[in-house]
Amino acid sequence: MSSTVDDTTTDNAESSVPEKPKRGSETYTNCANMFFYVREICFFLTIAVTSYAAIHNAPKLVSQILPATPFFGQNSHIIDFYNGELSPAFEKISESDLTFVMYYAPWDAESQIVKAEFDLLASYYSDEINFIAVNCWHPVGECRRQFNKVQHFPVLIAYPSLRSKGIQYRGIKKASHMARFLKVALRPLTRVDATPDLLDLMAKYDAVIVSCVDMSNSRSGYQTVYLSSLMALERDPFQEVAFGVVTNPKTCVELGFEKEDLTLPCAKLYLWNETLDYEGDWLSENLVKWVSSNIHQAAVWVTLPGSKSMTLAPYVEEGPALLMFTPRNPFFSTTPYFNLLREIGIEYYNCNKNSIVSYLSQHLAAERTASKQKHRNQEKSCFTSVSKGDNYCPMTTKAPTCATVTLPAAINFTISSKMLREKTERLKWETSCEDANVRLNTKLWKAENCLVPSTPEVVLPPNRNTTSITIDPRTLSLGKIKRDQRCKRLLLGRRLHVPVYPKRSQEKFDFSQLQGLSCTNNRSLSLLALDSLEFGEFAKHVGVDTSQMLDKTAVVIVDGASETSNLLIGPITKVTLTEFLVNHTANSLQRSKRTFERDEYKKLCPSGSFCVPELNTTNFLASVLKESEDVAVLYHSPLCGMCGSASLAFLTVARLFQGTSNLRFVRIDGENNDLPWQYSMESYPTILFFPAFGKSESRVFSRRQPITVETLTHFVLANLRTDSRLHSLLSLHGSKKQARLHTLTALRSLSSQYRLQRQQKNCSAFLPWRRFKQRSQYLRLLHLALNNSCLEEEATASLNRYYHLSPHTSTRSFKQYSIRHLRQ
Repeated sequence: MSSTVDDTTTDNAESSVPEKPKRGSETYTNCANMFFYVREICFFLTIAVTSYAAIHNAPKLVSQILPATPFFGQNSHIIDFYNGELSPAFEKISESDLTFVMYYAPWDAESQIVKAEFDLLASYYSDEINFIAVNCWHPVGECRRQFNKVQHFPVLIAYPSLRSKGIQYRGIKKASHMARFLKVALRPLTRVDATPDLLDLMAKYDAVIVSCVDMSNSRSGYQTVYLSSLMALERDPFQEVAFGVVTNPKTCVELGFEKEDLTLPCAKLYLWNETLDYEGDWLSENLVKWVSSNIHQAAVWVTLPGSKSMTLAPYVEEGPALLMFTPRNPFFSTTPYFNLLREIGIEYYNCNKNSIVSYLSQHLAAERTASKQKHRNQEKSCFTSVSKGDNYCPMTTKAPTCATVTLPAAINFTISSKMLREKTERLKWETSCEDANVRLNTKLWKAENCLVPSTPEVVLPPNRNTTSITIDPRTLSLGKIKRDQRCKRLLLGRRLHVPVYPKRSQEKFDFSQLQGLSCTNNRSLSLLALDSLEFGEFAKHVGVDTSQMLDKTAVVIVDGASETSNLLIGPITKVTLTEFLVNHTANSLQRSKRTFERDEYKKLCPSGSFCVPELNTTNFLASVLKESEDVAVLYHSPLCGMCGSASLAFLTVARLFQGTSNLRFVRIDGENNDLPWQYSMESYPTILFFPAFGKSESRVFSRRQPITVETLTHFVLANLRTDSRLHSLLSLHGSKKQARLHTLTALRSLSSQYRLQRQQKNCSAFLPWRRFKQRSQYLRLLHLALNNSCLEEEATASLNRYYHLSPHTSTRSFKQYSIRHLRQ
């Protein structure tokens, strides 16, 4: 009994132990896969944790920062913080009434070019203005950390002592233009003591804002006007809007201010056709916004940024625009040719025939006439003339101050420091007379003669027997400094460009027809002026070469809608400019065509070389419309990327066909040469073929096909006359013997093809007996003509009939093409 119980217990115990899965079973496979995946996951986790720990524990591989080096020389008037320190720089800024700061990057090409201009400027204004340069690219510098979002270098900012924020200079980055900007920043306000002072300001500036301020009560009103003038200077570096201030209540009443309003600061904006009263809060921001929103000008100076922009778009899109290119000398207070344009523009827009507007125009004419004599008197009082080419310079004479040098435009590669150092050593504001005369013959110096400062005026002591007022020596010193500065500006301005004045016309003209001319029809113009010294290249694209014009001044009307331009031919005077506007309004001007030819195109073709002639506007029609010649023309553009490969294929084909008589290949720059509308192209490259004795049936190379030697050869052969085509085919083959061999080969191939088709009875590709007979007859006739030169005329006639029967087929090469034609 007991043994039975024990056996049963043992069996139950054995049955409770789970059995191991057998190898190969499904359970065993699942367990093995799970173990494999867990092992792989653990392995990758171990690798990842180890790599992460190794990366974070390893020392950082950072290249060592190179120490910064000075950007400006040791003898420069500029304080260079080349390590990027800002705190010491602003401490220096607080010590001066006006500081001009250049934030630069040493590697930047434009910074390196502006460096020389900034150095020249510092040598000119070193006695009045503090000049500082800060390296804003040094990685550990304070400037780089605070101004890390600067996208363009250099950044030029002027810091006046009475304004917390700086004034960013946005004009042309040349020493002459920056000098004008700083001159205005030093003295942004003009004192107005009487009505003639206001008229003089209106003659020089497009608009004048006059503020009446009572200095006895508070100076806050004056400070608001001062800050407004500085704020406006940031928008307008040339200060086309003058800021005048009146402190005498009587003068305020004379200028039209109400006597009751003089208790508080008030302002008026004097425009050429109206006067506006300011009624807003007396805040500098509001005052500047009010001026910019209400100003309108009869003629506008336009400064292009030097890159793609929409600066001219608002004027050209509205309608035709008159562009005057004339030198704008920053060292001179007025530009006579622009004053002439303003004078005419005021009458041109005087639709209401306002007598006050006409009086302003007459005042501008009188000021323009008087400015010429005034400028001559100033030069006589400042300088003694030395004849051109005379190297003599008195030893006792002070060395003359020489010109600002215009450096080339910014380039896309870094200029070596050695080259910049050599240029900087040559460009100095002051030099010896001998150096000046030598450099006058170079391209760097722009002057017609050398001027030396005259002896200073001697101030005679007052007579002791007469009653006199004692003059403070400091007053005399300030007067001498002002005179020296005026003379220095005159000399620098003359070195940059001699003063130019429009000539007075002696012929009589009725100027009354100019008054209100813009309102007679919808052909009114926008009157714009551009500096020909800075934008001469842009003038060439408009069709004007200012370097060849009198006084580097030209006038052209551009109409974007009709894509035409009209150039004023002859001297620019008040009469000729008025006639130009009258003729434009009457739509009687003839279209002016631009013509441009690069210097490399003017060179003769070297001996032993093959060249394709380059045409321009003047000789295009005479060359292309020659009745007895077939002419192939390639239209290209310097802005076209595909024109290079097309020109190579065009030159290759032209060389292949050079043995063909009365066939010419020519090119023309369609972008810079204006042609009649029927000969103008909209896309480049484009190839036109003008056949002989049928110029009206010109053909355009298909834009669907690539311009290659094969396709272009096919195009030329297809459009040649039959006699020229036969001559071309023979020249392409090289000899008549080879051509006769091809005719025999073509006859044999034609016969084999016909017999094969007859045997297979292929109706779809069956060559009719009539076509086979015609082709075989023409091929035999051509073969006989090639054997005897007397039968060439008969072969030409037969070939003509042949081409009318058979279509042209494309080939892999020009030789295979001619062979295929002979085989058909």
